[in-house]
Amino acid sequence: MKPWWLFLTSVALIGLTGCRQSQEPKPTTSQSEQTSTQTARPSTIKFSLEQAWHQFTVQFPEAHVTSLELAREANGYRYQFEGQDTQHEVELVLDATTGKILAHHQEALADDEHEEAISRSGLVTRQRASKVAVAQVGSGSATAWQLDHDDGRVIWEVTVHTGQAKHEVVIDAYSAEVLSAEIDD
Repeated sequence: MKPWWLFLTSVALIGLTGCRQSQEPKPTTSQSEQTSTQTARPSTIKFSLEQAWHQFTVQFPEAHVTSLELAREANGYRYQFEGQDTQHEVELVLDATTGKILAHHQEALADDEHEEAISRSGLVTRQRASKVAVAQVGSGSATAWQLDHDDGRVIWEVTVHTGQAKHEVVIDAYSAEVLSAEIDD
């Protein structure tokens, strides 16, 4: 009689152990995205801005760049170019590690949507914009860059992280003059 009772007790314990849920909380999607986003570092950017810009001109030979962004996404850094030709607005997204085209899009341009081109001639490099932005903040690491038009100027908007604070530094894209700096909420 005892062996049968031991057998049933063992089966019950094994069943309970197998059904027991882990006490560790499972990460939510946003926690998982945060973790992967936090692990992507600027050092993973292997495809240079010059190479990415060239890829834009190959993909859209008649278009000019009107803005670009280099920022972390869930799987690493991505370049996002926006531009126009005489009849279309275009977008190109590239993996900043491999240069692989992740997305491209073209649609008809409305008559009132024409934007000025950003000239590469005399443009402050991303690396120089980063150094200027970090110096303005006093410490930290540049983690995102946006090249765009603002009040008739072409600007670099550089995101600098210092511990828990995030700073946005706006720099003239041709002179490297700091135009503004603020803590981003």
